Amino acid sequence: MAIGPALPQVVFVSILNTNVTSLMTADSMLSLKAWKLVTSENEGYPLLDKREVIDECFIATACFGSKYESHVALLRQFRDRYLLTNFLGQKFVEFYYHNSPPAANFIANSEPLKVLVRILLLPLITVAYLLFHPLAMAAAGLGCFVLILTRRRIKVHLR
Repeated sequence: MAIGPALPQVVFVSILNTNVTSLMTADSMLSLKAWKLVTSENEGYPLLDKREVIDECFIATACFGSKYESHVALLRQFRDRYLLTNFLGQKFVEFYYHNSPPAANFIANSEPLKVLVRILLLPLITVAYLLFHPLAMAAAGLGCFVLILTRRRIKVHLR
């Protein structure tokens, strides 16, 4: 009997560059993680010493206070399922991991900035939520459709 969670079996590893790579596990073909390759020089050739999992949403964690907060967890799932599965998304994640830690540190030290960033993240959080909950997306779409029809009818009756 094993103690602790079992390690996932690696099925596919795709190297983006020397800093970030994505990993697909056998447990869930949609479960992707970003990995940082730590290298050392051995006669001019980089060697893989260890893999360190990068499972952070730096800016969201800074403004919500914890990487385990539900909005941050949702954004991490969005990154894993929708961004790391395509070239442009991988490039965005690479750019984000390279550039966002200083911004996150700045945001973490300012309560007004935390509130502002939470407000600015709401559209992305909403889109991520709707992508993971198709029935909610259908209900939201139907609600918008009914709202548009109702508004048009009100305008016609006012004329």
